[in-house]
Amino acid sequence: MEVKHVIWMDGELEGRLAVGKEKSFIVVKKIAGSNLPANYLFCILDAAIPGWRQEAEELHLGRRNAWFVETRQGRWGSLTFLLKIIRDVELLDVPTVACLHVSNAGKLTDRIELWLGDLAPLAAALRENFPQAVLPSEEYEESYYPFWCETPGGGYLKLRVVDPQPIPFDRIRFGGEPSGLLEEPEEQPQAPEPDSVPEVEVI
Repeated sequence: MEVKHVIWMDGELEGRLAVGKEKSFIVVKKIAGSNLPANYLFCILDAAIPGWRQEAEELHLGRRNAWFVETRQGRWGSLTFLLKIIRDVELLDVPTVACLHVSNAGKLTDRIELWLGDLAPLAAALRENFPQAVLPSEEYEESYYPFWCETPGGGYLKLRVVDPQPIPFDRIRFGGEPSGLLEEPEEQPQAPEPDSVPEVEVI
């Protein structure tokens, strides 16, 4: 899986996300800080996975079944976007195949795992309810890392995409292995004393 870490800050909130892509599936997982505001999803994906929109739409267009997105509002103002497909109209076989949830605080869940083809209609429905922050154009001189994005509220969102450090497998210990705390340190071998140097008589 290709993985990027995205560090984001908007002046009030900040966080760190792991954004992974394997074939046509993506994972967005919070690994530190606040949950991601729903208004920032597009620019996070644009920065970490360039071209995701086109790939998602192509996969979605290859969908075999008819579909629709249902939006459900929770008692306290949360929104859940449900992608449903129609497998059998007469028998009302209409399963939910994917969903995207936004809390009443306007934030996404701490983990999103979706097929890109399902993300396309869900993201379109999300954008209708939550205007998206946008990356600067490629021609803009400040369009390199870090990105400064304009938010729908007129503020700025700072993004930085980094390659995560590889896991040092030679240092990994498994659950149940001793920590070494109770082990006495080994005595360091003493350096051998240098051989005595014979005295030389100077005439």
